[in-house]
Amino acid sequence: MSSRNVREKLWLAIRALTTSGGTLQERLVSAATGLCSLPSNNELPKQYEEALSSIIRNLTKNHAVGNEGRIEATTRKISDQDASRIANEILDLYTSLRGGI
Repeated sequence: MSSRNVREKLWLAIRALTTSGGTLQERLVSAATGLCSLPSNNELPKQYEEALSSIIRNLTKNHAVGNEGRIEATTRKISDQDASRIANEILDLYTSLRGGI
């Protein structure tokens, strides 16, 4: 998958974070769904691949419980501060891939 496709998924994640209703944790679920569907062979430069992998790890670190998936299980347990940090990491990665502001 090209970096253009990754940028598109990041843009959709940012859009979900800024336009969806609900708590930041709930909006992160929407944002994470597209990001977590990205294949691991993204053809991204190493620093961007590491940043994307870190974001995905932070959004999927808890095991699924009942009918909820890993993303929901994780975001349900994270603090507002951690949710904000992850949202900023998504924005920072998108901005970096676009070449800055």
